[in-house]
Amino acid sequence: LLGLAAAWPLMLTDPDELSLVVSSGIGERTYWVTRAGWVTLVAGLFVTLILALTWRRLKRDGSFRLAGKIITAAAVVAVIAVYFVFGVTGSYGERMFVILKDQADFSQIPADLSWQERRAQVYEVLVTQANNDQKEIRVALDRLGIRYTSYYLINAIEVQSGPFVRLWLNNRSEVDRIIDSPMMRPLPEPLTSIPGTMSTPTDVTWNISLIGADRVWSEFGINGEGVLVGVSDSGIQGNHPEISERYAGNTTSNSSTWLDPWNNTVTPTDISGHGTAVTSVILGKHTGVAPGAAWIGCVNLARNLGNPAYYVDCMQFLLAPFPQGGDPFVDGD
Repeated sequence: LLGLAAAWPLMLTDPDELSLVVSSGIGERTYWVTRAGWVTLVAGLFVTLILALTWRRLKRDGSFRLAGKIITAAAVVAVIAVYFVFGVTGSYGERMFVILKDQADFSQIPADLSWQERRAQVYEVLVTQANNDQKEIRVALDRLGIRYTSYYLINAIEVQSGPFVRLWLNNRSEVDRIIDSPMMRPLPEPLTSIPGTMSTPTDVTWNISLIGADRVWSEFGINGEGVLVGVSDSGIQGNHPEISERYAGNTTSNSSTWLDPWNNTVTPTDISGHGTAVTSVILGKHTGVAPGAAWIGCVNLARNLGNPAYYVDCMQFLLAPFPQGGDPFVDGD
């Protein structure tokens, strides 16, 4: 019984998401809910005070009901104005990911092409399909002044708007389905970095010897040299001693080696450490299975949570890297 009582919160909730919901830190959900509560309370007390001061006069003049109607009407107008001018539906940054019915068909691409040629043709087919299918929706959204981001890896558009636009899009013949694409608030202030205390390994680490990777290095001379690894995770700490030397951006003049759709950082950054650990296991100098490989990276879940758009942002970048600030539909390499 005690086991079940302790297990149900873990089975029915995500600890990562729950911790963000209940956190009272500056800029988090509870912080804004508390502020909204205080604003509502102050506004209610102000209206109550005005009514208390004018109660007898309104009652004597017989205009109490009229005053009540005026206050009610003003409140309704204010709520509507705030909702349509300043408000957003759902949580902060609520967006919708609109997936179209027609998706790319690669059956006409010859099977005997090199992987570079095949990838180039896949990219061309994907971009052409998305541009053709999304044309009418893009024109309509531009006309309405609605912000959106187009995607080609999956034929979809992320739209920043509310329920009325969602209803309109949902009834369009080319739309297959619409799913939520929530965006978390950014961190209110940069995290403080703490230097590590562990010393550099001097022997082959247990994970390497357990799978025999060190034997592959010595017996076959294969250690990942010439391989480019794309990491899509919470980010990557670019100056970490295990992986800094293998960053592809060290040896190329273009900026097509790092993308951060979350925080728009221009150099490899990791605010949680998860992606750095993953990259170190892949190609770390002392901890990696393929220490000779190089890496590029993208941030799809900076705070250990993501959304469909961020995941596709990174997958498009890893399929066809493009410079920071570039257009993935045009600048993909």
